[in-house]
Amino acid sequence: MNQNFRSTASIVSTSSQFIQHNKSRYKKTIQTQNETGMSPTLHHFQTEQEQLSFLITTLKQAEDLNDVAILYRQNVSALPLIEQFERHQIPFKLQEGKLSFFYHPIVRDIKAIITLSRSPNHLESFQRVAKILYLSATTQHQVTSQTESGYLDYLTRLVTFNSTYQREKVRLFKQNLMKLPSLPCNRMMAFILNTLDYESYLIKKGFLKDEKEERLYTQGMAVLETLKMIAKDVDSHNAFLERLEHLRLISEQSTTQAKGVNLLTFHASKGLEFKTVFLIDCMNGITPPQTAIIEAKSQIFDHYEEERRLFYVAMTRAKEQLTLLSVAKKHNLLFSRSNFYKEVSKILNPIDEEPKPVSSRLSHGKKIEELKRGLITSESADLTPFKEGSVINHKRFGTGTIIEKEGEIATIQFENETKRISLRITVLNGNVELVSS
Repeated sequence: MNQNFRSTASIVSTSSQFIQHNKSRYKKTIQTQNETGMSPTLHHFQTEQEQLSFLITTLKQAEDLNDVAILYRQNVSALPLIEQFERHQIPFKLQEGKLSFFYHPIVRDIKAIITLSRSPNHLESFQRVAKILYLSATTQHQVTSQTESGYLDYLTRLVTFNSTYQREKVRLFKQNLMKLPSLPCNRMMAFILNTLDYESYLIKKGFLKDEKEERLYTQGMAVLETLKMIAKDVDSHNAFLERLEHLRLISEQSTTQAKGVNLLTFHASKGLEFKTVFLIDCMNGITPPQTAIIEAKSQIFDHYEEERRLFYVAMTRAKEQLTLLSVAKKHNLLFSRSNFYKEVSKILNPIDEEPKPVSSRLSHGKKIEELKRGLITSESADLTPFKEGSVINHKRFGTGTIIEKEGEIATIQFENETKRISLRITVLNGNVELVSS
């Protein structure tokens, strides 16, 4: 079908140009008879909190939250939304019913470790910890069959291990676990990961990955950092567990809300439509995922193009207003804007003030005057004061902030739009001045 009856002409045109970057596709041109409408907008923030603040402020002004959707590539991106929306009393509906975050193995492991540190005979918690300690089924059965002492106490005193290494590992784990209840919550996660050596278990199981001495962004890392975020805002381990359970309950109860902003993944949005759509966390490593980017560098594009199709689906859920959001820092990692975000930005904002071809002949004296005014494109300009984060004033577009600089090309966020311009030409033409760097 070549006709779009849902979206405005601006959204249809932008999304159609975007999907044309895929080589493996059925070539067709999507058209619509709908009005032009608003152009999609893009916003880049320094931190995830800035992204959340922008959403909260915008949603509080929305006329009908039922017709607003926030879409994300990874399920875990919903947790900060739920956490903050509840605090700001913004109603929401989790369209997928259950949030897999609460059932993720890492979340269940962390809860088990905390619970076992307080309740030495908690069977389910011990069974999860036993896997972290690589205990055999026979050993687990021996420990859980007795009732004379706590499971870890019995394990260290009366169980015979095949290796000195495992015996010592279990002894240290039990010894350190006893210290956990006395630690403040803001130190709890680091203690579990490092002192209890849970991090090495996660690396071995593939939840965390390192490459060239750098930690790669994975869903496991996202889950851990989200747990750290929750732990920072509570004052006890019990409050941490209660907060997790509370968030789980309100997320699952949200599906019965009569009113609220819709929260769902790109995948789950297929076939749905909303007046206003926000695509959040548009960063490389999230959308597209790191694996797709790595494969594309090796000239394997199947996964990468499938991710672009998924992003296209998310874009085309919007009927009237589409907004893409990205952040520079999330989960204590620095991110670059998604390649998809950049492609959309370039479609919306082709390089402004493109240099016009200059004649090699300087006749009639006019070209000499232009040279004096710096209008010939071969002339250079000092662009070093113009950095990412610098505030500038443009004669045509007003005050803006440089959010990305690639050579002489700068992406600038003005009040209502983002523009890509040639800094060299605008500086030489006297159309821009630096406000602060």
